[in-house]
Amino acid sequence: MKQYNLLLITITILSIMLAGCGKKGPEKPEEPTSRYAFVNCKYYVEKSLKAPATADFGSLSTSTVTELKTTRRGGKNEIKYLVTGYVDAQNSFGAQIRNNYVCNITGITGGEWKLNDISVQ
Repeated sequence: MKQYNLLLITITILSIMLAGCGKKGPEKPEEPTSRYAFVNCKYYVEKSLKAPATADFGSLSTSTVTELKTTRRGGKNEIKYLVTGYVDAQNSFGAQIRNNYVCNITGITGGEWKLNDISVQ
């Protein structure tokens, strides 16, 4: 119950802080970056795990993010990345194991991401 109350207070404070933040000028479209590629690949890897709540990912510094190709379509950049890393998570039997993953993902100006291919072993 204490954790629930603390969570409620935290959410309320964050909501108030965000409500007070005004926009200054036009927003620039979010450009794809290697950090965003890493974060989005973690999301797709997590979806493929048996027990995603137990996932403990390696950091960006222990992973490899390679920019493969940049193209321009319709005024937007499309950048293809290859992300490799590891995640420790429980398998079907409850044992914590290390899985290596390879994720091929494309980031598009404006914050859109498309998963091209993923392998988790």
